[in-house]
Amino acid sequence: PTATARPVVPVLPSLDLPLAGRSAALARLHAEYERLARHGGVILIHGESGMGKSRLLHEFVARHTGLTLAGAFHADGHTLPYAALIQALRATLTNQSLWSAVPAHWRGELLPLLPELRAIVPGTPTPLSLAASLARQHLYTALNQTFRAFAGNNAIVLCLDDLHLADEATLNWLRSLAAHWNDVPLVIMAATTTITRE
Repeated sequence: PTATARPVVPVLPSLDLPLAGRSAALARLHAEYERLARHGGVILIHGESGMGKSRLLHEFVARHTGLTLAGAFHADGHTLPYAALIQALRATLTNQSLWSAVPAHWRGELLPLLPELRAIVPGTPTPLSLAASLARQHLYTALNQTFRAFAGNNAIVLCLDDLHLADEATLNWLRSLAAHWNDVPLVIMAATTTITRE
C-alpha cells in the first residue's frame, strides 16, 4: 500500500544527519549530543531504508553512559497511541528510585499508559477526571515532568526509531514539547526513512 504523508514535527534546535560513514556519523552524533545536552533538542537521522540508521542509534545507546530510553514505531502502530513512548518508559519500571523522583501527581497521570506503575510505586494516585482536551494536555505535561525528574541535573536521551511510522498522538506530544524545550533536559534522537514519492 502507498505510504501516507506524515506531519512535520517542528522541534528545534535540530540537526539533520545523513549517513555517510558510520564511524564519522557516530562521532558527529556524540558531538551533537554534547552540544544539545544543556538545553535539549532533537537530532534527526534520515536516509533511505537499509542505510543503517537503526544500527547507528543502537551503537550510540551502547556507548552512552547517561540515562538512555529507547522505543520504536511499527507499521501497525498508527492505531496504538504513544506505543514507542510506552515501550521506552516500561523499560525503566524496574528502577523504583527513578520513578520515586517523579512527583506523585504526575505519576498518576501516566497510569493510562503504564497501569503497572501503581504496583511499582505504591501510593500513585488516580488520574484527574478532565475533559478530553485538558486530559491530553495534562498527559503531555506529565510526560515532560517525568523526563525532567528522570534527568535531574543531567540530560537524558530518548531514541525513537522509525519516526516516519509515528502515531498522531506521539507527534502531537512532540509538537507540544517544542514549545517547552528549555524546561525539559531531553535530547531526542530519531531515525526516519526518507520516502520518495513518484
